[in-house]
Amino acid sequence: LNAGPTAVDLHQAQATVQAAEQAMSRAHADLAAATLVAPYAGVVLEVNASEGETVAAGAPVLRLTDPTQVEAEITVVEEDFPLVKVGQTVDLFFDAMPAAAITGRVERIVPQRSATSTSPVYPVYIALDTAGPELAPGMTVDASVVIDRREEVLRLPRSLVRARPDGTATLKVWNGFSTEERTVQVGLRGNQYAEILSGLAEGDQVVSR
Repeated sequence: LNAGPTAVDLHQAQATVQAAEQAMSRAHADLAAATLVAPYAGVVLEVNASEGETVAAGAPVLRLTDPTQVEAEITVVEEDFPLVKVGQTVDLFFDAMPAAAITGRVERIVPQRSATSTSPVYPVYIALDTAGPELAPGMTVDASVVIDRREEVLRLPRSLVRARPDGTATLKVWNGFSTEERTVQVGLRGNQYAEILSGLAEGDQVVSR
């Protein structure tokens, strides 16, 4: 007859099993750590590593975007900057979708001149109300910020009015014999027209500079 396992044998066997279980747990943990999990569902824009390549800690492996959370960056000129406010409605016209406008709202305004432009313009970021698969990062867009709406007002073509930061502008007005400079108070300014609050009367002839 063979003698059964001793207490020492059983203890060693149990220790071997425990070591194997711990090794398996570590292997599962290592496998989980090696798996990239996106923080949200989206579209991969860029992959910076290949299969089997060693990646340094903290190095970006890929770029991900959420197609349902699209943001547009526009710029506004210096004289319009004081008129733009967070929450205002914006109509956006994409070259990729010329037949339809997409609405959005002003989400944030950067009170610092754009470093990529030689003219005095300021970045404004627009959150789109809807975004479809037709839109992609880097597309060009024209935007119209709806500041306010006015009817039955005195107005001039925008090209004739260059408003200063305090809302005034100097115009050349024909008085019947010659031109005279006149300071006017400017109100709302659109893409085509500027509202004149004071300094002009209906019928006054403004001369282009």
